[in-house]
Amino acid sequence: MSTQEVWLDLKDAHNQNIKITGYPTERNVALMKRIIMASSNPPDIVLDAFAGSGTTIAISGKLGRQWY
Repeated sequence: MSTQEVWLDLKDAHNQNIKITGYPTERNVALMKRIIMASSNPPDIVLDAFAGSGTTIAISGKLGRQWY
């Protein structure tokens, strides 16, 4: 039997128009924070290979992760 995790409490910035900064790579801050916290621990390294709007980098730093 498989289980599926669905996060219904978070909205996507583009699909729900909650905030548009003009960057096509904009991500919901709460969603990125949850993903980074679930998949790493301080001082792990988080890779943002494209660094579009910088959201992943900013959140990683605030959560005590190193980032590249």
